[in-house]
Amino acid sequence: MHSGTKFLGGHNDTLAGFLVTNRADISEKLRFLIKTTGSGLAPFDSWLILRGIKTLGIRMEQAQKNAFKIAEWLKTKSAVTRVIYPGLPDHPGYEIMKKQARGFGSMLTFQLESREFALSVLEKVRMIKFAESLGGVETLITYPTTQTHADVPKEIRERNGITEATLRLSVGIEDAQDLLDEFEKVFAEDVDPEKYVEDHGLKTVNDEGALRTLAEEVIAKNPKAVEDFKGGKEKALGALVGQIMKAMKGKANPGMVNELLREMLNRNQTDRNPLRNK
Repeated sequence: MHSGTKFLGGHNDTLAGFLVTNRADISEKLRFLIKTTGSGLAPFDSWLILRGIKTLGIRMEQAQKNAFKIAEWLKTKSAVTRVIYPGLPDHPGYEIMKKQARGFGSMLTFQLESREFALSVLEKVRMIKFAESLGGVETLITYPTTQTHADVPKEIRERNGITEATLRLSVGIEDAQDLLDEFEKVFAEDVDPEKYVEDHGLKTVNDEGALRTLAEEVIAKNPKAVEDFKGGKEKALGALVGQIMKAMKGKANPGMVNELLREMLNRNQTDRNPLRNK
């Protein structure tokens, strides 16, 4: 018995399954059931599965490469406490997988430092979709606690390593760098104020130097808001101030942030610096 819905179909657009036997008597019974009860796959769905099988090899190859790169990237992040992917040498099934398969697949699980961080990742992903499925050409991220394992008692989930900080990823065939860029952005948006100051060699979060450094990053990431402000939309300034206050977790003076942003946005551009207005 095989699922055709996931990797074989490969596009999350049909439901299918396979029953395979080498016994003629069982085959005849199955054929009888299909012919008399109509339980076989419809012609169009059959075509969708055949279409998916034609690209199975190349899809698996690309998805696996992407999964390995993401797994390695996740292992470098302090907010990630554990990465579960059979393609990593520290996975308990790594050696067995090498003997039994030609690759390691594109499913991986990672554990974050907190439930709050996990939920923030789910809120911020854009190209990567927060949806419950796997095996398709697009990358999907799921939250097992409320999706795939919602009906499993909490104590059993936790006994099996599934906590409220667990996320599961079905990696697709997108460009690997695009996926890594998405994760970089999502992880970077949750700034710890003290760590941010320390990493940038600054003094305090209310120090103009600290705020200016962060403001430059926020302005660079929000060109539309900058254009809106230049067009006379004051609300755009408020949105930028809100982003900085959120990044600093409220540990900055909003008035100081507002004045600094206004000064930076109103400054006449004398060079090609994209952080300055024309």
